[in-house]
Amino acid sequence: MSSYSVSWIGKVLMRYGLFFHTRKCVRRKHRPQHKKWVLRCPKRMDVSLGYLQVDGVKVFLDGKIFCFLTAVELVSRQGFAKRVESYSSLQAKVFLEEIQQKTLYPIHTVQTDNGSEFAGHFQEAIITLRADHVWSRPRTPKSNGYVERFNWTIQDEFINYTLGEIQVNTAHFDTLLLEWLLFYNTRRPHQGLGYKTPQQYLSTLHIHGASQSLKCM
Repeated sequence: MSSYSVSWIGKVLMRYGLFFHTRKCVRRKHRPQHKKWVLRCPKRMDVSLGYLQVDGVKVFLDGKIFCFLTAVELVSRQGFAKRVESYSSLQAKVFLEEIQQKTLYPIHTVQTDNGSEFAGHFQEAIITLRADHVWSRPRTPKSNGYVERFNWTIQDEFINYTLGEIQVNTAHFDTLLLEWLLFYNTRRPHQGLGYKTPQQYLSTLHIHGASQSLKCM
């Protein structure tokens, strides 16, 4: 019968963590955030004022990438856009906060795709607004249909005609963008609104100061 020294037994016990209070505490991994998926694009008549779809648009010119953040409020069709240096959750957060400052109605729902710019700081901004964050399923652009349509409109009616200016004077380009947004929200009729502008439609909802908020786009 073989005998084992006390030191050898001690080494075995230490190796396999058999002493009391020697096992390492195993940290449980946090479960990923449960996302509220949007299967189909909601219809504007089925939601209340304050439902926002947010997206990003990349435009390529002479080997360079220009980034834009865009958004549309579904009920009023009020559109928002901003040129940003790059996509980040901080840039998206600032964009969302600026939108809320320009509207006289609370934003209660924000719908985005699964881009990383719509996490982190952006998610914190949604929590601060006490709004719900819902996500479009991957590879389903139609579920974000209102802002996708707005992206096509702003590129077809504005960016394609003024993008050359962005290489010469970005400040002037940003000013032109603000002027176009003012036109879009206060002068351009929308078929989906009965050929009213977003400003005119908001005025029918008796939102005090709606026209002033749109003029500050």
